[in-house]
Amino acid sequence: MKKKFATVLVGAGTVLAVGGCGMLPGAGGSGGGGGEGGGGGLSSLNPVEIVAKAVDNTEQAESYTASMTMSGSMQGQSLDTQADIEYTSDPEPTVKMSTTAQGTEAVMLMRGSEMVMEDPGGSGWMRMDLGEMGMSNAGSQDPLSEVEKLLAAEDVQESGSEEVNGVGTTRYSGSYSAAEAASKIGDEQLAQQAEQVYSQMGIESVDFEVFVDDDGLPRRVTSNAGDTLESTIDFLTFNEPVDIQYPSPDQITDMGDMGGLDTGGF
Repeated sequence: MKKKFATVLVGAGTVLAVGGCGMLPGAGGSGGGGGEGGGGGLSSLNPVEIVAKAVDNTEQAESYTASMTMSGSMQGQSLDTQADIEYTSDPEPTVKMSTTAQGTEAVMLMRGSEMVMEDPGGSGWMRMDLGEMGMSNAGSQDPLSEVEKLLAAEDVQESGSEEVNGVGTTRYSGSYSAAEAASKIGDEQLAQQAEQVYSQMGIESVDFEVFVDDDGLPRRVTSNAGDTLESTIDFLTFNEPVDIQYPSPDQITDMGDMGGLDTGGF
């Protein structure tokens, strides 16, 4: 069982580190100020400003659902991962990730400074302090900070329109410096971790496309770091009810009680 947990943690740590674990909903916004109908006046903005507005609107969202795929490798380790993600700020910022990585399925919940992970064998949940993974506040650290990294882009071009999951969007494309993107992360530890991952993978710049709807919300964000790493995030809903059931204390065992796990540095 320890081997299964270690495998899942490596996959989760990779997603969070490469994603940057930035400060999307719950970390920087007041909540509720963006979302549906929050993108008025986009026609008066240039592409860089529209992308910045999309980041701001995402920060303000009180809830969302999304899916993410990632492919690539680092130090011989596959990063191929698929994740379904839910976020709600009520009653406190909480993220749920249902992932498939390295052939292993896992469900992880993050809030406050802890992550709890469902035992792949179905016998309960394990808790770990995310401070040990370089993350100071899980509930306000959203794995989808690929959106936040777009703030590092200085040259953005409008590149047509496209329907994404049934929603009409305008596509914007550009690139950003990996080092500059890491600097946009509000937590110093997380910024250092993201910068380290980029360095280990030899990534200096990232090409991206972001698909923004008429309300100024991102519906898809794709990033491509040459032959090293590719990811796609689809935001499926914003500000619709999301109910994340957190396990009761008697269902959770501290991971330290298992004698510690080798998480591969994540």
